[in-house]
Amino acid sequence: MTSLTYKKTGFSRGSTRDGGDIGSSPIYFDRAIPSSLPPELQDFLKKCLTTNEHSRWTATQQLEHTCLKMQLQKGP
Repeated sequence: MTSLTYKKTGFSRGSTRDGGDIGSSPIYFDRAIPSSLPPELQDFLKKCLTTNEHSRWTATQQLEHTCLKMQLQKGP
């Protein structure tokens, strides 16, 4: 299992609508993606949470992922 770290980028302090303090420090997840999840979901999460912002998938790419397409076809 791989531990993930997500680093917030592109925001400066106080840039939220309500004047909140975003900052730019990394957020560390202390849990790995569970190996009990289906492989498609594990892959989706890795691509969404990769630390390199240039490698991280966009929302458009995420919507095209097999994991979401299967769920959208199933419906609620």
